[in-house]
Amino acid sequence: MSVICRAASLVAVWLALTAAAHARGALDVSALKPFPCPSDEGYVDKTTVRHCGYLRTTEKADGTGRAIDLAVVVVIPSDPERAKQPPTVFVHGGPGYGMVDIWWSVALLQIAGDGPLVLFDHRAVGRSKPRLCGFLDKDDPTFDKLSPEELKARALADIKTCTASLAKENIALDTYSSAGTVSDMEVLREALKVESWNVYGVSYGTTVTLAYVAAHPDRVRAAVIDSVYPPEMPGFSTVVPDGMQAIDAMNRVCQSQPRCKARFGDLRALFDQAIVALDKAPLPVRVIDPATGKIATRHISSSTLYGLVQSRALQTAAWSVVPLMMADARDRKQSSVLSGAFYDMLSEVKYISNGAYLATECLERAPFDSRADLKNQAVRWPNIARAAAVDTLFETCALWPAKRSQNWSTPTNVTPSILVAGGDWDPVTPPAQARATAERLGGKAKLLITPKAAHGVTLYDACTESIVSAFLKTPDAKPDMSCVAHRRDPVFATGVITFDASLAWQPDVLPASSWVFLVGLASALLWPAAWTFGAVARGESKRPPLLLRAAFWLSLAALGLLAWAYPIGAAALATPDLLDTWMRYGIPLESWPGFPALLLIIAAGAIGTWRLMAEAHAGSLTTLQLAHRGYVVAALIAVIVSLWQLGMLAQVPDLALNEMRLLVAP
Repeated sequence: MSVICRAASLVAVWLALTAAAHARGALDVSALKPFPCPSDEGYVDKTTVRHCGYLRTTEKADGTGRAIDLAVVVVIPSDPERAKQPPTVFVHGGPGYGMVDIWWSVALLQIAGDGPLVLFDHRAVGRSKPRLCGFLDKDDPTFDKLSPEELKARALADIKTCTASLAKENIALDTYSSAGTVSDMEVLREALKVESWNVYGVSYGTTVTLAYVAAHPDRVRAAVIDSVYPPEMPGFSTVVPDGMQAIDAMNRVCQSQPRCKARFGDLRALFDQAIVALDKAPLPVRVIDPATGKIATRHISSSTLYGLVQSRALQTAAWSVVPLMMADARDRKQSSVLSGAFYDMLSEVKYISNGAYLATECLERAPFDSRADLKNQAVRWPNIARAAAVDTLFETCALWPAKRSQNWSTPTNVTPSILVAGGDWDPVTPPAQARATAERLGGKAKLLITPKAAHGVTLYDACTESIVSAFLKTPDAKPDMSCVAHRRDPVFATGVITFDASLAWQPDVLPASSWVFLVGLASALLWPAAWTFGAVARGESKRPPLLLRAAFWLSLAALGLLAWAYPIGAAALATPDLLDTWMRYGIPLESWPGFPALLLIIAAGAIGTWRLMAEAHAGSLTTLQLAHRGYVVAALIAVIVSLWQLGMLAQVPDLALNEMRLLVAP
């Protein structure tokens, strides 16, 4: 290596180390007891500086009570200038839903590149220690088949066991609350030596953010509250009405789409029918257990279906499969949509702390909620209200020993600038709450209601991400919110193309079937090369016929690729996280108007195979001709076998019928 190269290398290393030093200097992390950072799933830039560690605090703000270790992640941009920008503390939702194990999902947001980002698990949540009644958080397959009445009995028995154990440990349960989290945030801010920071709360995190703004307005540079759950909002009695408002919104869109309307009819009636069907007998589904990676048979009861529908309705990108989920449950159909939703539910169990949820909600919401509203719900939606089992939450909280005697309210006329965001289709924190909260906060609040969007709108949408980023850079300026106007209705799936081999004939060969599909698809697209090769093998030396033949098949392949790529790309750009939804549940038939192009390629391969076999009978075959015929036949067989093994072959008639309807639809 030359002297110049060595010098350049040393300069590059020095610059990198200097940048890292500046980044480390942005926040003081010396008070954190390090632990290995959870995997970033390969999504986060490796040059980003990250610190993971426990911060020791106590149950009570005066330093008494048992010790608590808060799990904290600090993410700092490697760019020295951005590392010096005001930090943002992210307050997660729930209550009881951990964030540290999936810290990367927030580190991917635009704000993480704008300045330092601080995440932490609330006390008794996620990696924070100790937990409250950890046995409540374990997945128990025996719950699958229980009726709402049986679930209530199990829940009440478990809560009695839990409260008995908490009493023995002499735990200060009233500190596991929004006020306790506010106290922890102040301890964390002081430990990191931050003068003031941005506070970004989502869902239940908005409750904590509002409490922090009320308690420490001078420590808040700016705040964002997304999917607002203010202290005035009931915790339990609005669950069913708010969820049914989202179903009604879905229904309005479905009725405007001829295929959705013809396939599902009224979605509220469909949901009710599915609940009734599952009340008679739970539906067995084959699910990959995320803990073991093995396929297991689980059961979907009416209560489970209610939870699956509500949780999918939280995600705007998953709206497209919710009606199909309900229809498959009603028809008792083995479904990749139901299996995918159940798998997601099992994957989320390890992040949920039920003890922390009960401690917070039973203390802060239940004493001020209206149980009388449940009677009206039971009359209006008898089957759905029974499946939701909201009365179980009231009875559980009646057994909880800690209850607040006086509620608190949203602060008024706040001094920090606050961006109040909500989704027009949110099934748990409807936009009315965001509007009312913005009005209470006063003139420093800026309201962002995103149309045709569900929960957590600022986390899954490039448009709203950019609005949050711009707001936090200049909190007092009026943000440009015009991009939210350009949103489309979801196209509801009347069926899906599934790549879930667990639903096919041989469920344990997913890797093999995936490879077969890729080989088959590649073979289908390589048929023009096979034809060209065959023409050479037969000694066709005239260039014009050869070029014409090659051009024809290449054009056909290009048409097929464009027909596949265009609808996928257009749909993915229109709806964030749509590709991730497709990977989980299957690809909606409505998203593939170009599927006949693949059928055309397959048909062309079949015709070509027939022609080659006819030519073989007419004369002797050379070695090259034999190889050519074998290649084309193998390609055709690979495509057909892969379609069959992946559960797609039976869907070809539905796909063809769907395309015919698309062509003749007004």
